[in-house]
Amino acid sequence: TASSACSQDEEPGVVTVTGTAFAFNLPGTPYGYIDGGTVTVLEDPDAMAMTAPDGTFTIEGLTGASNATFVIEADGFPVAQTKTFTLPNDGLLDRVTFQVPD
Repeated sequence: TASSACSQDEEPGVVTVTGTAFAFNLPGTPYGYIDGGTVTVLEDPDAMAMTAPDGTFTIEGLTGASNATFVIEADGFPVAQTKTFTLPNDGLLDRVTFQVPD
């Protein structure tokens, strides 16, 4: 819960999340990136980002010390989601990745 992630006197801040969406095939074949995918937050459906040609994405303005499960939807790929993260109280959560079969 949010109260367990920060002290009673500390208000949750704002968190930015960055990551990369990878597309992969069979072992030993080169991987690619998911371009134009929509990344959302299961617990906050208004939070979203589109993946860039290099698969990267940034979601800004999430409430610190909250839970966030990231979901990606992209044409030609199955819907995928991450584990549920407990966000830091403020600042940055980076290197959130998706590895989705191509």
